[in-house]
Amino acid sequence: MQQPEGKHSWNPLQLLLGDFPELQQGEVPFLLERLRLFGPVFKWKFATDTVVAVLEYDTIKSLLQHDGTVMSFWAPPGLQAIGSEAGNKAMADPSARMVQRKTLAPGFSRQALRQVLGKVEAIAASHLAQWAAAEDPIDLAVEGRQLAFDFSTQLLVNFDVPEQQRAAVKAKLDAMFKAMMAPPLNLPGTTFRKGIEAKAALLADIKEVIRQADASSGDGASAFELSLKSHRANQGGAELSEDTIAESGISLLLAGTDTSGGGATAALAMLAQAPEVMQRLRQEQQQVIAQHGPGLSLAAVDSMTYAEAVVKEALRLAPPAGAMMRRTLLDLQIGGKFIPAGSLLYLSTFVGSNFADTQLSPSGLAGLTQRPADLAAAASAWSHVDHSLLQQQFKPERWLKKSEGDGASNVRGSSGLLTFGSGPHVCLGMSLFMVEAKVLLALLAREYDIAAVAPEELRFEQLVAAQLVGNAGSVVRVAKL
Repeated sequence: MQQPEGKHSWNPLQLLLGDFPELQQGEVPFLLERLRLFGPVFKWKFATDTVVAVLEYDTIKSLLQHDGTVMSFWAPPGLQAIGSEAGNKAMADPSARMVQRKTLAPGFSRQALRQVLGKVEAIAASHLAQWAAAEDPIDLAVEGRQLAFDFSTQLLVNFDVPEQQRAAVKAKLDAMFKAMMAPPLNLPGTTFRKGIEAKAALLADIKEVIRQADASSGDGASAFELSLKSHRANQGGAELSEDTIAESGISLLLAGTDTSGGGATAALAMLAQAPEVMQRLRQEQQQVIAQHGPGLSLAAVDSMTYAEAVVKEALRLAPPAGAMMRRTLLDLQIGGKFIPAGSLLYLSTFVGSNFADTQLSPSGLAGLTQRPADLAAAASAWSHVDHSLLQQQFKPERWLKKSEGDGASNVRGSSGLLTFGSGPHVCLGMSLFMVEAKVLLALLAREYDIAAVAPEELRFEQLVAAQLVGNAGSVVRVAKL
């Protein structure tokens, strides 16, 4: 059986950097051009590694259902080098990864969500009040990161950072993020060395949180503490090492900052462009209050189907993770191509969800490749997500069931969100993120209005993860109703 095809070059610079410089110019044009040349399964070069891209929605979802059986997690060398021994083992060994999930799962249970709900509301309310009180419009590219920082530090590890220390802690996290994608050169002054030093300092911070939690008689108010207490109870008091616990805390911080920041910020930026969506959110909140009262109980949050639809649509268009990397454990046949065991896979959930989901696009990728003009137009229109594209695409009602009276039968639905993965290793933090985002939107709709200052300038760059560009388009005005 034929193996995937791809472009070949003997250019010395490309041999060293691979296709990544071209990918940086625009992920969607890069992938759709190779779709045109080679079909939905093809090879490309990630630095010196050969990677097999998979673009079909159904194929990606099927592979994810067998995650841990036919493939395992893979991370760039920088992430592996800066990671812990236990973390790297969990990435490479599906059974170790499942043990890690079992340890962390209690921190994201329904009971855990009830325990942190009040803190979620307090964090969201505080930020909205600050934004509304500001003399000038706020920049979501900046304020969204601050919101994500508070959500992740306070909800995931109960790390309530004093105002005067926030810049230093955020700098440590940023240094670690940069090191993960850098060449793992542990030399003075390198990006990777700076990340190593930042991690050591952050580990010390997290260990202090652990000691304070151990000394406290409270019930714990973070995913981290709840997971730790559950593990101790289930293991008869058996202890994990302090280093192991602290490494888990850092992993939660990094993952949570990424998801909360990107997802919530995208939803706010898109709402600022769509007053009709804000109006429908307000109508839903009136119904929620009539049914559950003014308090934000978990049952009330669960009933916010339109708010959840808004969040899902924002994640579809500007996902904090638009692709997943895996390594095959077995010889596989994917899209009619032979993929040997040990191959690296690049599962493009962004392209799969927006171009290959036949619920959204009945003709799928096959139909798109048969219409060169449409393929070229799609590559151009989706080179970045902007105001023009959102005017056509941002339709939260596509996520509602017809029984919920979405009132938009002409809007195509979606087969399901792949941003958090699917199958046995779906993201543990998905439920917490949804609570964070829905509470934020509920409070916004009940008490505030949000409007873009320069809507035509809004722009998200898509390179594996969507990034809100900080410019006039990311600036919004939040006002008390």
